[in-house]
Amino acid sequence: MGTWALPTAAEPLWYILPSLLRCYWTLVCAAAVLALVPGIPNSFRDAVKLASSRGKTWIKRPRRALGRFSDQCVPQAWFSHFYELGCESSDLAQLLLSCHLLRRLLESNFLQTYPSDASMHILAYLFGLSYYLTLPLSYLPLDFFAEPPQLPKKPARQLLRSLLRLWPHPSAGQWLACAVFMAGSLVQLQSHWILARLRRRSSSRDPDRLSRTASTLKAARLRREGSGSPEELQALDATAAHPQETKYSLPTGGAFALVSCPHYLGEIVIYAGLLMSYGRHSELPWLIFLWVTANLILAAVPMHHWYQEHFRNYPKQRRAIIPFVL
Repeated sequence: MGTWALPTAAEPLWYILPSLLRCYWTLVCAAAVLALVPGIPNSFRDAVKLASSRGKTWIKRPRRALGRFSDQCVPQAWFSHFYELGCESSDLAQLLLSCHLLRRLLESNFLQTYPSDASMHILAYLFGLSYYLTLPLSYLPLDFFAEPPQLPKKPARQLLRSLLRLWPHPSAGQWLACAVFMAGSLVQLQSHWILARLRRRSSSRDPDRLSRTASTLKAARLRREGSGSPEELQALDATAAHPQETKYSLPTGGAFALVSCPHYLGEIVIYAGLLMSYGRHSELPWLIFLWVTANLILAAVPMHHWYQEHFRNYPKQRRAIIPFVL
């Protein structure tokens, strides 16, 4: 079987890659954790929160955190790019991480639908690309970088063979890690399915959409017939072009009975399973788990407050992300 060798000029970078990965995860982990610590300057905390603002919380983002750069955003639907990039790099990663990235890619393209006005900060998008590029490499044993890789030209077949050699007799700890990973995946999948169902229902019941369509058709008919005053045509055009105000419904069922953001809770549980599987190889999975937890807490708390503000009868027993605690 043919192999692909790393170019000679890139070999020095390969040897220092573990150090670069440590620096990357240490910096992003420190930023997320410090943003949760009381007494940290508001300017720093607002910058971190701005980078995590998206969807519902984008409207109340800290607008002065990065000056003019605070309003630079991209469509939230670009979230699928993260998982596409991660899946392209996952030939080097382990089975569970590959399954997670593939599932999220399928969900982003076929299950989840984002409102047309849903946005996220461009910093969040750029960081997401770097995150899912470095993530698969970070779950490899550090001795993997001792020599430049010789990658097979048919990596899928070689990956299957490696996994069969790696897990001839799974231990109790490996089975437990898989169970935790699957539990988190099921919670997240169910939560995304509930949210997607709510979005489809809200879209189908939008009365403004019918009004805009009627205005568009009437304006076209008047122009075709050569009738209608300029003022009437202008009013119809304004109605047709009026931006749709996204309508949200209260999610219920599943883990939404306990927390406002069960999809974030599921993500934390997933990374706990990955940590149990790979934590023995290096310290990087520990930093990743800490960052994921801190970052999702930063995202879940404002989301929880948003639900409380927009729904008067919001269940008081619900927490933001950790049942009965936070």
